[in-house]
Amino acid sequence: MKIITSVKDQREYCQSLISDKKNISFIPTMGNFHLGHQSLFESSAKDEISIASIFINPLQFDDNNDYISYPKSLNEDIDILKLHKIDCLFLPNEKDIISDLMSIENILLPDIFNKLCGRYRANHFEGVFVIVKKLFEIIQPSKVYFGRKDYQQLLLVKY
Repeated sequence: MKIITSVKDQREYCQSLISDKKNISFIPTMGNFHLGHQSLFESSAKDEISIASIFINPLQFDDNNDYISYPKSLNEDIDILKLHKIDCLFLPNEKDIISDLMSIENILLPDIFNKLCGRYRANHFEGVFVIVKKLFEIIQPSKVYFGRKDYQQLLLVKY
């Protein structure tokens, strides 16, 4: 499994795959894999090229303590990715992935994202939106795999 840590290198790798007419499936995660993640990896195994990312997104946390204490299990996660024959892990450096992002204060999401848990988590969905958008721009996947645990995030991705 290839492990890429720079946005530039990941973008170049994906561009070469696209130039070779390869279809890329993408599984964006924040790591700390559980059985739900593993089912996504299993589903993507039949695809031509599978790329997973691990990025704990600081922009989606309104409490820095929650961000700092988010569980990390990188070595175990890498073993799980290898077990599921994922072709590439994109493990971006925080400064690299967050550089040149649009300001989350300038994002106008539909009002539904200010309801339910969005009402209690300031800028959560804006933070998710900008990082997922950036990951899509870098990877340019043909297919994306998401879990079902957060319906509001599913709506955001469809947006």
